Amino acid sequence: MTQQPYSQSVDPLFAKSLDVINRLVRKPPHPEVLYHYTLPEAALAIIERGVLRASNVRFMNDPSEIRYASEVVAGVVREFQPGLSETASRLLGHVANIVERTIEKVDFYVASLSAEGDLLGQWRAYCLSGRGFSLGYRGAPLTRLNNDVALLRVTYDRKEQEAAARDILNIYLPSFAAAVDSGDRERGVAAGAALGVPLTLLLLSFKHHAYEEEREFRLVRFAINSIPLGAVQFRATASMLVPFIEFNLADHQGNTNDKAPLADIVIGPSLDSSRAEKTLKMLLAKCGYSASIRGSTVPFVG
Repeated sequence: MTQQPYSQSVDPLFAKSLDVINRLVRKPPHPEVLYHYTLPEAALAIIERGVLRASNVRFMNDPSEIRYASEVVAGVVREFQPGLSETASRLLGHVANIVERTIEKVDFYVASLSAEGDLLGQWRAYCLSGRGFSLGYRGAPLTRLNNDVALLRVTYDRKEQEAAARDILNIYLPSFAAAVDSGDRERGVAAGAALGVPLTLLLLSFKHHAYEEEREFRLVRFAINSIPLGAVQFRATASMLVPFIEFNLADHQGNTNDKAPLADIVIGPSLDSSRAEKTLKMLLAKCGYSASIRGSTVPFVG
């Protein structure tokens, strides 16, 4: 079966929900450069091949992110429940279940970036306490990637999150309630699935305000039909095998060469900056890049 992105599916409400999501996650201005923190081995592959690894959302490092976002939406749901039938109210109340089922059935792959290229918290979390690199890419081309890859701005403002969830529910609730109240089980299941995709996309852009300094952006790809297994690879962590796909950063509209929009590289605070800069210059020259290189200014050695 030919893979069909959800944006091209038969759901007529999805375009309206995308307008809501885009207003939230694509607010200007976009940063000129967005950074991906990574270890040396991964940085080598990323630079040489012009790709970013995007992990399946089922294997996110911090499941509490989805829990927090689900709680935000659940709070908004409670505003709507009094006006629904008992059955529709009960089913809608299980927002976390709707999202969980969506994540199980729809392939969501996510790669994280930051508007900040030299953050202590990021060095600690993703680079073994500063033993890595922050790879900076021009932001504008990342908004034009092909293959249904979308750039989402993470929002940390609870009121903005609630307002967006309210708008999505206002779009979908009439058809959801009608489907559930019709007594047609198949129609009710389909309505829940239709609501699940925009809710999950929305939830992937929500984080608690305590993480606001990260200024995170996310590249996201999703498809109602599974990503072909041939495109899925695996990496090992200390506790599991994580499936991922690669985003080709050179594959964006208007690109006239085969190069990713690499603009800046920050050397981690726990690396030998002088030696790292020399090898990076050689690597960039070999790969045809002219990105700037600088050492971290964070006073930290892990």
